[in-house]
Amino acid sequence: MDKAFRLEIRVHVVEMLNRIVSGGTGDLKEFFNGYWDGVVVQTAEENPDGRVVTGREFYTVATRCAVEDRVSYIAANLGAIDRALLLLDLPVRPDTDSPVVWNVMRMGYHEFEVLDYPQSRLVNEYRSVLARFGLEKGWNLMHEALRKMVVALRKQKRRQGREWAMQMLFQLDMNPGLSVDEAIDLFWRQQWSFVHAERNEPPSDGPEVMSALEAEYSNYNPDNVAARQWREFAEARVRGVCGHLDEIDGAIATYAKAWPMHRLGTIERNVLRLAYYEMRYQADDIPAAVVINEAVDLVKYFSDSEAGRFTNGILDEMRRHLESGQETAVREEQ
Repeated sequence: MDKAFRLEIRVHVVEMLNRIVSGGTGDLKEFFNGYWDGVVVQTAEENPDGRVVTGREFYTVATRCAVEDRVSYIAANLGAIDRALLLLDLPVRPDTDSPVVWNVMRMGYHEFEVLDYPQSRLVNEYRSVLARFGLEKGWNLMHEALRKMVVALRKQKRRQGREWAMQMLFQLDMNPGLSVDEAIDLFWRQQWSFVHAERNEPPSDGPEVMSALEAEYSNYNPDNVAARQWREFAEARVRGVCGHLDEIDGAIATYAKAWPMHRLGTIERNVLRLAYYEMRYQADDIPAAVVINEAVDLVKYFSDSEAGRFTNGILDEMRRHLESGQETAVREEQ
């Protein structure tokens, strides 16, 4: 999909959202049909054949479907998207800025959060969208809003990725007969079932239960649980921890002297494993302070504040020794 093609799709997405939000549409299928029939791409004077060319005739089915799919998702999730954007405290708001600006933000949220588009594509190409609506002067503010949105959403996704990784490690800890691949696949299938249950009321009992479950898993698609980028983020950490488990558990035993591994809570043990792996093997990408903060938040969320303080103390000592290069020597002394 080239840049010009993406621009056309985005302009029509925003225009449709403008109409939907301002006046309502009723049935979306009827709205889409009326929209394409009413879009004039070429006037009779512009067309060598001397006739009007509408959007339905000019754009391919694939292009129209690409627009309609985006609009359908955003329209169905309008409240949730707005709440998510408002929580980010952006420099643009629906009550003070042009409806076009806010609909561009809604589209940006969808492209980054759901379609997993790269940040550079959002930041570099949205200026042309604003220009098509005569709002290029508002680009600086929009640029700042998009940048802030992407940074905040990426942080949220990384936190979610660590939570998923910890849950997979927990599952492996509680089910030692599972392989890493089996645990990862089982985890995503479980998440899929949760998503499916939220969207479809399952039968409570009777023979319909099994057929409902079979239908549910026959439609299993991990892309409907999380974008590939963030699944890979979580899975890479699980595989990394499992690939260095003896070393990691040895390090934890060294620093948690009064707490043998079997006495540590399953949550604390696996959060420590994940955090040590990130500090030891992802140090070039992630500051240790970020790793520790995320780990403590995870323990507090799944356990309690006391466990958070315990985890923070151990990880801080690990950090100091790793950064000073003394970590190996300390372990050998023990």
